[in-house]
Amino acid sequence: MEVVNATPEPDGTRRHFFLQVPANLRTAREAVAWTYGMRAEAYAHLVLRT
Repeated sequence: MEVVNATPEPDGTRRHFFLQVPANLRTAREAVAWTYGMRAEAYAHLVLRT
């Protein structure tokens, strides 16, 4: 899964990282939730902080 750092570098660019997740995850939401130790249904109810 590719993720982008929300904090820009001094030159204004944002760093990209690739995280390994289990191959059996079927959606991006499942993959992101897994990285937090959550189920996709619980993750879907979180409020986005910006």
